[in-house]
Amino acid sequence: MVGERSARHEPSPSPGTAGRAGRAGPVGLLRLLRLLRLVEVPATVLAYAAATTGLALLAGALGHDVEPVPPALVGGALGVVAARPVRLFLEDRLSTGRAGAAPAVVALVLVTWLLVLLGLSVLVPAVSSSVVSHSVRTDPTRRRVVECTVLLAAVSAASWGAELAGWTDGVVPAGTSVLLGAALLVLTLPSLVNTAQMARRERAAADALDAERRRRVRELEHAALHDHLTGLTGRRGLADAVAGAAAAAAERSPSAVVFVDLDGFKEVNDSLGHAAGDELLVVVARRLAAAVRPGDVVARAGGDEFVVVLSDLHDAREAEQTAQRLQTAVSAEVSLAGGRTARVGASTGVAVATEPCTGEELLARADAAMYQQKRDRRARSAQP
Repeated sequence: MVGERSARHEPSPSPGTAGRAGRAGPVGLLRLLRLLRLVEVPATVLAYAAATTGLALLAGALGHDVEPVPPALVGGALGVVAARPVRLFLEDRLSTGRAGAAPAVVALVLVTWLLVLLGLSVLVPAVSSSVVSHSVRTDPTRRRVVECTVLLAAVSAASWGAELAGWTDGVVPAGTSVLLGAALLVLTLPSLVNTAQMARRERAAADALDAERRRRVRELEHAALHDHLTGLTGRRGLADAVAGAAAAAAERSPSAVVFVDLDGFKEVNDSLGHAAGDELLVVVARRLAAAVRPGDVVARAGGDEFVVVLSDLHDAREAEQTAQRLQTAVSAEVSLAGGRTARVGASTGVAVATEPCTGEELLARADAAMYQQKRDRRARSAQP
């Protein structure tokens, strides 16, 4: 019982304490990752130095006279170049252009020097080709292939010359080392060309995929902002256009919205079918777009309703004149497939803004004006 009472009266952690505890994990992980990035370079240097020291000791055990300190120093320098932060920095700063081969030159000199110290000059062409192939993949141009080929031949010739002159010795006799090295050089040079070709194909494929992705994105954006039947601006694009025009309205450059509703469209749909109705809507959309200025926006609001957004007008009369042109364009007879014809009318509502307002307000005023015109027309037709 005492234990239960103690448990019941033990204070629960506050929300702030729980939040700090929850954040401790991610924060600690980020600190660990930063620490790993900081120690990555010295860790790589130590690893390369240890590996080259081991190779030197192994060569000594096999009877080759090698001092372990010089290979360890060269291996440490090679580790600096090979460390991921340094390598990425060099690739970002020196990936193309005249200085693009600089990282490869440094790595190539260090690798050649290391092999010479270990008495393995015969392996210089084979090992060095793998070093320069990374530079070729980074920039698979003909110039880079030529540069790397010249570098590979130069360091190979320098290592062989030093061995033939007696400055260095190797595990293989000098003459045999030069012969085998030359054979390896001839065999490895085509791999650079193949590497460049493969890298170019990979880049071409990546560029093609990127271009296809951009095209799909453009199509999706167009589909989201445009009406699929008429190709006019859709509801989303209409909202943006009306909002922009309403916000830019001024007394000397008013903006306006013309709401257009087709009269008699239902009868065409019922008598001729939906396919004929869609064909009629496409024709009406083209006529509306041709009746306005190039910068004006014509949108399909839905069904048989269209909206025209006018910006930077001279005065309010220009909006009324545009509405009349739209009515005239719509009321002309439409020729449909199969030799059939159809005719519809249009009710328009005009809302003009001479000062900034909201797009919803401007659109609602145009909609109300259009319905008022419909009511007035019905009232006139009902009079005896």
